[in-house]
Amino acid sequence: MKKNSGQVLILFILILPILFMILGLVIDVGLSYLEKRKVDNVINEAIYYALNDDNNVLDNTRKYIQKNIDNIDNLNVSLNDNIVEIKLSKRHKSLFVNILKKNDNLITANWFGYKDNDKIKK
Repeated sequence: MKKNSGQVLILFILILPILFMILGLVIDVGLSYLEKRKVDNVINEAIYYALNDDNNVLDNTRKYIQKNIDNIDNLNVSLNDNIVEIKLSKRHKSLFVNILKKNDNLITANWFGYKDNDKIKK
């Protein structure tokens, strides 16, 4: 009778790096998703803030966004006909992108809001 002990251990050792890569990828994508949600939430708050503030709307909105979001590459805040439009882009570092020596993930957000009968619409 042959001894087959240890074959499962070798298979497990071969598959273990693949499992760690999949786990790392899931965590990486999850962190990117959380960063995108954070950017969207801050911009929504900034639109609400801009539409309720009458003094220095554009400057105050820019300051609010820059205070709450780090490493912004591009930020455009415009006000036309009582419509506030915010365009933002930023880079988000991730583990797998750094391993592959590629550019960071680019997170972009384009939002606009306006007042209609004293209700803010986005």
